[in-house]
Amino acid sequence: MHNILLIIQREIAIRVRKKSFLISTFLVPLLFAVMAILPSLLIFLDSGKHYTIGVLDHSRHIADSLRSSGNLTYVQERDSIKDISGYLTAKGYNALLVIGANLVDNTKDATLYSLRTLAMEASERVDRDLQRIVREERISGFQIEGLEEILKRANVDVDCRAVVLNEVGEEAETNSGMALAISYILGGLVYGLIAASGGMVMTGVIEEKHNRIVEVLVSSVRSFDLMMGKILGVASVFLIQIVLWIVVTFVLVNIAAGLFNFGSAVDMQQVTEQMTQTDPSGMSSKLVSTFQSSSLQEILKPLESIHFSHLIVVFLFFFFGGYFLYSAMYAAIGSAVEEASDAQQLLIPVTVPLIIGFLVLMSIGRSPDSALAFWFSMIPFTSPMIMPARVAYGVDTWEILVSGAILLVSFVGVTWLASRVYRNGILQYGRKFGWKDILQWVRR
Repeated sequence: MHNILLIIQREIAIRVRKKSFLISTFLVPLLFAVMAILPSLLIFLDSGKHYTIGVLDHSRHIADSLRSSGNLTYVQERDSIKDISGYLTAKGYNALLVIGANLVDNTKDATLYSLRTLAMEASERVDRDLQRIVREERISGFQIEGLEEILKRANVDVDCRAVVLNEVGEEAETNSGMALAISYILGGLVYGLIAASGGMVMTGVIEEKHNRIVEVLVSSVRSFDLMMGKILGVASVFLIQIVLWIVVTFVLVNIAAGLFNFGSAVDMQQVTEQMTQTDPSGMSSKLVSTFQSSSLQEILKPLESIHFSHLIVVFLFFFFGGYFLYSAMYAAIGSAVEEASDAQQLLIPVTVPLIIGFLVLMSIGRSPDSALAFWFSMIPFTSPMIMPARVAYGVDTWEILVSGAILLVSFVGVTWLASRVYRNGILQYGRKFGWKDILQWVRR
């Protein structure tokens, strides 16, 4: 145990002093901060291009209802236009809207001419304006008093509350969309972190083997202690870096928010307008208006049904279990090669279960209690991703315990096998080794 602690300290000291560690520690949070601030900054800085559209109305009444506002201006033309290209060039307009005489009955009887492809926000705005006018014309054509109000009342959006009951019968609001998002985030985090940290373990083993440093280390400590020390050391460095990423990102975002004063500079009405222009369905603006009209407590109420302390414990257990399981295999493969390029073929059996687990994760939201989700949450090579994702929906305790026990037993078995490969492969040089050689080392 003493030797393992020494190896862990050595790994932390070496990796923390590397320029790549220092650069990534500050560059990654900077990237996160930019991603968090950029949308608001773009809305703040972008006043939007102004569009001027000429209107030639053969129906003689549609154009009167077109309203100019914001960044779009309609200009009615009374005379017929034969040379549209020359008209647009001479006027400097962005487009010419030609409305047919029978647009109310034939909704395709309108054409938008331009010298170059019009921006989506402008063309979508024209479509919405015409749709509004045609709808109003058709409603008035029925000559039913109060018909528009009747249609508004008939057009309802039913929002059925979803409530879960715990063991003692207490109610808590839930939301399947929120559970789906949490499950994807947790599963995706495990997938990304295991792949990244496992690669760091393998690269470290290859570097030490290539530089012959490992020969000195093996003469002083057991190969098993060396492998475990490296795995735990890399895990410690990774945790330190993640904590630094969170802290630095939080600081940068708060500094940027205070510097640009987004709270007062960006009006929610402006945000809604921008989102509506880029989303013709109106879903984005509907989401913004929900946040405007609802209190933060109401928005976050569905989170009450999720036991975050339980969820975090399960996530950490399965993440570290998966990390140790895969890192042992990555270390074994690293010990069998001299160059990182030689490890690609050997890595296929290791990375395939990770990829399969990620693909299964995509179907969790559709059926978290299906046989597929259950069995893949029991298989130790995929359970680190699948089980935390399922826990967001609620899983029986016995399933978590059984899956965790299988993962622990598998980790011990795989680590034992990997240590045999590591012991034999770490001092092998001179040629490329394959799975046949690895199997022979396991049997020794």
